[in-house]
Amino acid sequence: MFSRIKPFFSCNSALTNRAFSERSPLDPQTSSRPIIENPQDDAIYFEKGNIKEIGTKISSKIYKRIAVMTGAGISVNAGIPDFRTPVTGLYAQIQEEGLPLPCPEAVFDINFFKTNPEPFYRIGPKLVTVNKKPTLTHYFIKLLEQKGLLFMYYTQNIDGLEIKVGLSTNKLVQAHGNVNNAHCTSCKKEYPIARLREHMLEKKPAFCDCGGVVKPDVVFFGENLPTNYHSKAELIVFADLLLVIGTGLTVFPFASLAEMVSYDTPRIVINKGGLNSFIQNGFKFESESKRDVFFDGDCDEIISEIVKAAMWDEDLQRLMESKN
Repeated sequence: MFSRIKPFFSCNSALTNRAFSERSPLDPQTSSRPIIENPQDDAIYFEKGNIKEIGTKISSKIYKRIAVMTGAGISVNAGIPDFRTPVTGLYAQIQEEGLPLPCPEAVFDINFFKTNPEPFYRIGPKLVTVNKKPTLTHYFIKLLEQKGLLFMYYTQNIDGLEIKVGLSTNKLVQAHGNVNNAHCTSCKKEYPIARLREHMLEKKPAFCDCGGVVKPDVVFFGENLPTNYHSKAELIVFADLLLVIGTGLTVFPFASLAEMVSYDTPRIVINKGGLNSFIQNGFKFESESKRDVFFDGDCDEIISEIVKAAMWDEDLQRLMESKN
């Protein structure tokens, strides 16, 4: 269970101590799947942990319930900035603009937003993703579904690009909401998304007929995660393989999903950056059992190599062409 729930965005102790929700997901020890006593001898673990072995095991359908966790890194190649990368990240851009904020993350604080929505709408154009196209990684996740291997897809992303590749909603958990719907923060009435996008592009706050300020259905500081997250987070204990792509697992409670899988479930991480945050989350990349494997680099490039090793190149190409 979560010993401490951290919010989506944080910049100081006042924000970090505010939880999204008090509900704790199911303890991974309650999984009905047995723990392997000698994992190094079992086919689900990795002998070498390289691209070829992973691609072969996936295409051989050794894993039949693959859970995927993603973050902003999978959408960078779509032209959508992540949050924390120096210079190019959204927070760095906010700081560069000199908006009247106590810290860049405060632009996503619900109480700050209700009293002063101007800074959020000033960055509005950066959050409108209606014209952005999915990346190769998005299509790979859809391909897993087509192959009957995708168990559940959990994402921190709010851009909705997984919808554009046709991912089934029953497989999807948008843990931090999305920018494709909007509601009034006061009366909760739904607001036309096309009109909201116009306001965001014009950098002008949108208001409801009741006078309340409108925002997209993105989870802000001080708000609970969607009920969809809580109801489906518990299912991850039944995954037989976990792919963590484009996220450093620094945001809680989302990051805790990686700890909720059964102890005999292999975990593959594909992300740019160091290992520290993963090690803090219990990953053991140096273990002899080769349960955890890490690939440092561009998500699309590494996924492309896995697809080739799985001999799914043509399948992925057909899928991408059918959606374009």
